[in-house]
Amino acid sequence: MTTSIETGVEREFSTREELNELRRNVEKTSKNPEITKREWRLSYCKVHPWDTIPKIRNRLSKYPEFSYLKDKIYDWDWRNEIWFNINPKHLRAWMDLMIPLKLETRQIEDKAFFENCKKAINNIKSNFAYWKTVSDLAKKIWENNLARVMSAFAKVETAGGKSNVKIWTWWLYRYEDSSTYSVSYYHVIPKSGWAGDFALKNLNMKPWDACDPMKAWMLFLWYWCECESYAKNKFWYKLEDCLDPRKPWRFNKAAKVYNSWSASYPGLLKSSYEIFRKIW
Repeated sequence: MTTSIETGVEREFSTREELNELRRNVEKTSKNPEITKREWRLSYCKVHPWDTIPKIRNRLSKYPEFSYLKDKIYDWDWRNEIWFNINPKHLRAWMDLMIPLKLETRQIEDKAFFENCKKAINNIKSNFAYWKTVSDLAKKIWENNLARVMSAFAKVETAGGKSNVKIWTWWLYRYEDSSTYSVSYYHVIPKSGWAGDFALKNLNMKPWDACDPMKAWMLFLWYWCECESYAKNKFWYKLEDCLDPRKPWRFNKAAKVYNSWSASYPGLLKSSYEIFRKIW
């Protein structure tokens, strides 16, 4: 039995149901020539020579399963992170491009996200590579605090840190250029030699796996485990210096390791953490 999260509601799928879903996906692929592959709930299309975002959107929206892409919210401008999350200048002919899920089917309520972060903390205790680091961290700063920190990062990365915007409003798959991209609620970059890549490989995960909520939450923790040596050697920071909200300058230190090029990141992290601290 496996568990998936859709719009903050747990659903359990039996093996038979999963097989039926797989068959349906195969049928969809055979009927839709635009789709090159399907993984989990995700679909990919091939970028054609001289393609633009409007061309891709118009081509896909002709099919019933992607008719929602006709909505203007999925069009591209430099501020729109709901759509493909790729700048048109980074489009390359024949690259596979992940098609964003319908907005309403991917958004997650704050409370559901927070509660399931706690489950991820517990789940990782059975992992050979990282269980001790995460267990020690959870003991030092308390599981609730760690879950709030995880939720705050996701709020910043997929909702702009805004209390009235649901997590996973912004698309998870963000292209930094044509070949470098970030994944999951935390926009971890799986670039070769980087912490995100080590975390994925150690858990035998592919980038698309990080679009599954539970795996995304666990990846965030794995990522920070991989960052431990970097943070210590470069900044003399321990993990709790970055992730324990009770530590002085925690938000600045976390931002320096996680997103040093954004001057607004520490403030967004702090305000997002307050959202979850006040409620839970």
